[in-house]
Amino acid sequence: MSIRRARALRRIDTILTADLRPEAAYPLRARLGRASLAAAEWLDEERRTLSAGDAAAIAAMIRTLKSTSRRIMQPSEPFDSVWQAQWHEVLELLTDLRRRMTQTA
Repeated sequence: MSIRRARALRRIDTILTADLRPEAAYPLRARLGRASLAAAEWLDEERRTLSAGDAAAIAAMIRTLKSTSRRIMQPSEPFDSVWQAQWHEVLELLTDLRRRMTQTA
């Protein structure tokens, strides 16, 4: 396993195993940004070894993750039911991304 893949998976796992409490919202937002960056770095390194379909699907997941994280990472964004619903979408996306990354190993 490459170092970048291990780093990205570790960052994703940190988010997936975190407790979602109001006081944890801001640190989770920062971790999400680092996880999406690590996944993008891994994809840049591994793109030539992946099938075109896998690379495109993973790139789309990372783009969606980045756009969602930008939206919910705003300091003014309240920790309310809307934020929590969006966060659960992020968790589903991270789970799918993790699965894709480990299947392409």
